[in-house]
Amino acid sequence: MQALNYLGYTLTEMDRDLAEAERLIRHALKLKPGDGYITDSLGWVLFRRGQYKEAIATLENACKLKPEEAIIAEHLGDAYLRYSLRDKARRMYVRAVTLENDENNIVKIKEKITSIDSAASVQKSLDESRKPSSAINP
Repeated sequence: MQALNYLGYTLTEMDRDLAEAERLIRHALKLKPGDGYITDSLGWVLFRRGQYKEAIATLENACKLKPEEAIIAEHLGDAYLRYSLRDKARRMYVRAVTLENDENNIVKIKEKITSIDSAASVQKSLDESRKPSSAINP
């Protein structure tokens, strides 16, 4: 079952034959239900297939099964971000940074946090500029 998961996840990462990747991962999950890594793989292939709502639910489950796994937290953050849940995404990325051991991955995840913070700052500036002057200076 690990080989099925590995092959399905690899296809997903390569963005190739996602339908087959999902089939392989679902088969692996039938062989080992409740496995956090396989559940993460399923959530990730759903994300890559554009099924964001289902991906979020699946990745949230994976995160409950394996709360100490940085990659699962990062995947969930990516799904939240794609679904425009920026605060939740940021929290998951911060969690992923605290769990991650690889410095290259930490840098990559911190860039995602910076991107969210920058977008929030721009949005705040836009919101401020749209307020009537009477709301700014009463």
